[in-house]
Amino acid sequence: MIACWCIWKARNEVVFKQKTCSPQEIIGELKSRGYAWVKNRYSCNYISWSEWCKYPLYML
Repeated sequence: MIACWCIWKARNEVVFKQKTCSPQEIIGELKSRGYAWVKNRYSCNYISWSEWCKYPLYML
């Protein structure tokens, strides 16, 4: 769901605001939103940002 949201948001930026979005920006937003969602949705206090960036799916 987060990936769809990030792609849709980037698409709207391009269509309505004539901005450019690189795949790296979309992936960066995907990582940060995914981390925030997992960290706040589940009480996963053991997940650190640096480990999430290296192995996002392994942390779950």
